[in-house]
Amino acid sequence: MQLAAMAEKANLERVEDIPKERNVELPTMSLNLPRVSTSSLRSSSRLKSKAKEKKSSKTTAKPSSMCPPVPAAKMDQQPTQVSMDVATQRVKEVMAVDLSPKLAKKLYGGDGGSYHTWSPSELPMLREGNIGAAKLALEKNGLALPRYSDSAKVAYVLQGSGRVGIVFPEAEKEKVVSIKKGDALALPFGVVTWWYNNKDAELVVLFLGDTSKAHKTGEFTDFYLTGSNGIFTGFSTEFVSRAWDLEESKAKALVASQTGRGIVKLKEGFSMPEPKKEDREGMALNCEEAPLDVDIKGGGRVVVLNTKNLPLVGEVGLGADLVRLDGNAMCSPGFSCDSALQVTYIVKGSGRVQVVGIDGRRVLETTLKAGCLFIVPRFFVVSKICDSVGMEWFSIITTPNPIFSHLAGSTSVWKALSPQVLQASFNVAPEMENQFRSKRMAEAIFFPSPN
Repeated sequence: MQLAAMAEKANLERVEDIPKERNVELPTMSLNLPRVSTSSLRSSSRLKSKAKEKKSSKTTAKPSSMCPPVPAAKMDQQPTQVSMDVATQRVKEVMAVDLSPKLAKKLYGGDGGSYHTWSPSELPMLREGNIGAAKLALEKNGLALPRYSDSAKVAYVLQGSGRVGIVFPEAEKEKVVSIKKGDALALPFGVVTWWYNNKDAELVVLFLGDTSKAHKTGEFTDFYLTGSNGIFTGFSTEFVSRAWDLEESKAKALVASQTGRGIVKLKEGFSMPEPKKEDREGMALNCEEAPLDVDIKGGGRVVVLNTKNLPLVGEVGLGADLVRLDGNAMCSPGFSCDSALQVTYIVKGSGRVQVVGIDGRRVLETTLKAGCLFIVPRFFVVSKICDSVGMEWFSIITTPNPIFSHLAGSTSVWKALSPQVLQASFNVAPEMENQFRSKRMAEAIFFPSPN
């Protein structure tokens, strides 16, 4: 009775039409049915109602024959499957990218020199890797007008000599640095630079950098302070005169007087600022004169730019190296083990390159020549064999302190693995494993010509 009263109170709104609980004598039939209280009837009525609601709910949720129900376990797996499909598609896209080396194309120029770029439409890995690449060539008395860029860069002097002016943000005075072949400079965001060639020989500077914050993925965008496309040609005369505290007529003349675009040629005898020795300190490193990080007789030599020998690369977020390979020598198969991209420009010489990607698929096999640029995707393995004339290349790596892992030579991962692991992995006898391990005990990274 107490349980019936509690149930009646909890469901009062649903049973208002039922009188308060009292025992009712039901007529006894010949079947001798037991007595049943109205409270029991109400409980039975509620159970039937709930059963009806449950049935109705099931009926509403019943899927059509055109759309069979998905088991809960499979529904839980759908996001994972979607992620796997996206990842698989992404892998296919990377493997399908054209890695062929490309030459730069002229963007603009005149008597003073020219500016050349690599386009992401022709070298897709520029876009994939958020990398920009360009080349500046200045004739004698050629001046690349003051500019700043939307990308941090590493500059490398390919040939000639000259000088560069550098103004850091909020600096009160420019640094004027003497530059020559082999010099590398790190140019962080926001620096204003000008480049000048005061020699007879052509001055050529390579620029490689990160475009992850650039206006166009895979391309540098420069903002010129002067010239026909200079920033102040876009401001009204009123704004320019107010900014510079000049009469409007003078401000207008000042902005319009330089009709050149990007690069101009100065008159013979024009005096440009002289470089200072103290300005060069910490700003440039000559890769052809710096201490060697790797030196293998008959194989090759390497100088690595990092935060130790050129601290500014830390601000740029890029590392770099200059590699000089002797005739017919081989560069060990290797990869960047810190997820960095390797962007390589062939300075001189020629040779062959192979790049292997996912599932052991060879994605590039071609001949390299001076002036070519190519990019190795993250974790892909690359190896080069140069021709008899040797080969030299300059690379940037998308980390300031790059780490490489080699798959041949005395410093390779094979030398670190235990004999049992090698036997099991290659599925060979101990004798074969011993022969394999005994090779390349002295050579690391570069292997001299076998002849």
